[in-house]
Amino acid sequence: MLLNPTQSTPTGNKQERKERTLSTMAKFTTSSLVVVLCALLLAYLQGAGSTPAATTATTSSEVVFETPHLNTQLYSNDGKNGTYPDLLDASISELQAGLERRDFSSVELVQAYLARIEEVNIHGPGLRAIIETSPVALQQAKKLDQERAAGKTRGTLHGIPIVIKDNVATDSSLGMNTTAGSYTLLNSIVPGDSPSIATLRKAGAVILGKANMSVWAQARGLVNQTQGFSPRGGFGTSAYWPGGNPCSSSSGSAVAVAAGLAAASVGSQTSGSIICPASYNNIVGFKPTVGLISRNGVIPISATQDSAGPFGRSVKDVAILLTAMAQHGRDEGDNATWSQPEQVAKGIDYAAASHFDNKAVEKPLQGMRLGYSGEGFFANQTLQNYDDSVAAAYQHSIQVLRDLGATLVEVTLDCIGEGVDPDKTAFYNASDNTQTVLWQTEMRVGLEEYISKLKQVPSAVYDLGGIVYFGIANQALELGGNQTDQGFLIEALQTRPNSTVDEYRQYGFRVSREMGIDGALNKYNVSAIVSPSGGDYPLYPVADRAQYPVIGVPMGFYANNTEQGSDFPYYPFPNAPTGISFTSRKWTEPLLLKIAHAYEQANNVRSQRKPYHAAQAKSQILHLVPPADK
Repeated sequence: MLLNPTQSTPTGNKQERKERTLSTMAKFTTSSLVVVLCALLLAYLQGAGSTPAATTATTSSEVVFETPHLNTQLYSNDGKNGTYPDLLDASISELQAGLERRDFSSVELVQAYLARIEEVNIHGPGLRAIIETSPVALQQAKKLDQERAAGKTRGTLHGIPIVIKDNVATDSSLGMNTTAGSYTLLNSIVPGDSPSIATLRKAGAVILGKANMSVWAQARGLVNQTQGFSPRGGFGTSAYWPGGNPCSSSSGSAVAVAAGLAAASVGSQTSGSIICPASYNNIVGFKPTVGLISRNGVIPISATQDSAGPFGRSVKDVAILLTAMAQHGRDEGDNATWSQPEQVAKGIDYAAASHFDNKAVEKPLQGMRLGYSGEGFFANQTLQNYDDSVAAAYQHSIQVLRDLGATLVEVTLDCIGEGVDPDKTAFYNASDNTQTVLWQTEMRVGLEEYISKLKQVPSAVYDLGGIVYFGIANQALELGGNQTDQGFLIEALQTRPNSTVDEYRQYGFRVSREMGIDGALNKYNVSAIVSPSGGDYPLYPVADRAQYPVIGVPMGFYANNTEQGSDFPYYPFPNAPTGISFTSRKWTEPLLLKIAHAYEQANNVRSQRKPYHAAQAKSQILHLVPPADK
């Protein structure tokens, strides 16, 4: 929640404040970047514990979650009061059916989720998936219950609690921060909901809380960046292994869904930050076409590649969230949305468009040609690093798709080759430098534009130089937990938009489209491409750079005797989840959802593994709602 929402903004208009900031931070110009490094060294010599007295933010351990007063008596579900779904696995449709039958209310559902967060987020295993919960979550739910009682429901999300990644703006009326995990933006006031959050609320979703994430979306340092760590949220870990790696940067959003701390969640992706956490956490994640969901109000890295997207425990849940998130259509606050085709701009029901309810079709992928990354991608273990159990799960998945009626064609992307020589792998060899410069340039421009729109910035930070300086001046608060590197941000200070950056962007499109996805789709006459979500050279970075949609679905698990990874957070580990991805051209969301849903229904592996015992919250709706007749 907002710790001090009434704190006043420093005097002067935004331009005057920025000029004052710039005058005191001249050290951050390109010509004198060395001063930044000197300041870092000085701060180190002075000791990491010296935090200016003006810094009043509390540490993440002081976050207080609003927990309902629960009736802890356990009630048996004897069938007299309907069916209470298990919140660890409950789908949106199951929850909505219970709400429609009046088995329980949205208030009671929110209470149950808050209780589950209290059990395992900070206490118990300390998953640290949630940074803060909304102090008005119960009020949101009560209003929606009243609407339902009056005969008005807004749709499938009416009264359904979800959590939002901490880099996506939520209106101050919800009582929560938007900080990208950093204390730099604590207590800042956003102009309002990001458009996708506004449409989710309009559809009836309860915004339960904000999810932990890798600070600045894993774009602060160059080395020693622990995935799932933020100064505000601490070290987030997997629900499937103590200290397990949840993957970045939408770590908390994924863990919250995997552990049943919310019905669904919103994350964001620049390169893999939805697909990788979905794979590591045994859930579904969808990164849509860049431009489908407005990035207005999303703390940015790359205007070229950023996209918000949904997480869910099923493909259908993801489709439900995607439908609501994209209802804003073309948004003046995000130029990318103006590339939407007319039908997309009008709004699509993605569950209906993907024909999820057509259960009578025995082979739902009949006549479809799908490309897949074949044996060549597994030939060199030093390059691909696929475990035998993952390779076996992938080969089984290929057969599942064949059994569903699809024709599977082994493909090779010209930008990747067969993965036998990294020096000849054009995409991964050449794109590293060009992509990094592109991101750093766009991040500097985008962050400063984002901050300029804030109504209040108590830290008096108005540019990227201020963000770096805040970390130096507040090391114990902002650079703790051995997470001291700000190298990515410092390098970004040296960037300026220019024609070279534009060339890098166009080069990325050529490599990822003509030499990549489009090239393979055309060459092999296939509709989509299938690939494992993991490994050293997965397919999703190519889709990300091309601005194309990609969906990740649970595929299987590492073997029981898998050795735990040596570095914290650990991956792989025994029975670690792993996923499969599907990608295609722009605006092919219905196609990808159809393929993913058919695959999921035929190869439903998610239910084969539960979170480890301590990570399984015990609170359920049935613990809160007494039987009507006992």
